[in-house]
Amino acid sequence: MARLTVTAVVCLLSAIGFGLAVSSSASAQSVQQQVDQARAAMQDARMLYMSCAGAVVQKPAYRPLLPHTQNLDTGKHTAAQLADETFPSAADAALLAARFNDFNECRAQYLAVVSPVRPDLVPIVVDSYTAWDETSAQLAQRKITWAEAARRTEVANAAAHEKIAAAQHVWIAEMRSKRRDELKRRDEEVQNRAAAVALARWANARRMMNGLMHPVITGGR
Repeated sequence: MARLTVTAVVCLLSAIGFGLAVSSSASAQSVQQQVDQARAAMQDARMLYMSCAGAVVQKPAYRPLLPHTQNLDTGKHTAAQLADETFPSAADAALLAARFNDFNECRAQYLAVVSPVRPDLVPIVVDSYTAWDETSAQLAQRKITWAEAARRTEVANAAAHEKIAAAQHVWIAEMRSKRRDELKRRDEEVQNRAAAVALARWANARRMMNGLMHPVITGGR
């Protein structure tokens, strides 16, 4: 159902390598450190969300909604769910509204982890939340069928996938550029250090030669 679609986003981020991120303290970290930290953070975010969402889904009060709930691991609906043209009952609608509030806490936790490491993804995720919230509201108000909610969710998933993939493409290009800049800067630092060592060696050699040549110039012995 629509309110679980964040699961699809979480899966998408993991599936196409969104364990990568740009740290705000780039001056203090290497690009590789940023990548490693981001990978760990995104994995933590996914585990946090899946644990939270799984606990919500399995609450005894919400179990009547399980036949209409998409797969948490894949974010996908079954063929039967996509074909269910019935409307939620009044009891189901009340459960949908209550479960929606519980899921919001999971989504807030997920964003809290994602925001620092991939701020570029936050607008995409939030826009997706907004679209899915609208579908969830209509479903809870019994204005659309379970199947319609599922189909809208599938469309929203596809749109989010495209936006996330595009954002990842841009981010990877930025990371590669940062990496090239970092390597260039390191090469320059190595060259500068080598130049400083050579100059110091030459200065020392000049002092030694001056000591050897001074007696000859002055005629001393």
